[in-house]
Amino acid sequence: MKLVNEEGEEWESLYLARKTGLSAGWKRFAEDNELRDGDAVLFELVQYNQFNVRIVRVDGYEVARDDDDGDMDDDDDDDDTEESL
Repeated sequence: MKLVNEEGEEWESLYLARKTGLSAGWKRFAEDNELRDGDAVLFELVQYNQFNVRIVRVDGYEVARDDDDGDMDDDDDDDDTEESL
């Protein structure tokens, strides 16, 4: 399988059908793209032997925290509830 990142760089990897996973080449791809625990990796099958791979970084998003008023929001205490239709 060919793995192609968003910059168009390519890596060869072995797809293990019985385990439905990648083997040879995956480690190199992960290292070269500096994958970290928590990163999301999206695979798009574009040919029978090629995945376009998009990486969503774990540090690219701010995690909402439960504040003192019990809402899951940033830092305002406004009532953001909406009426049901």
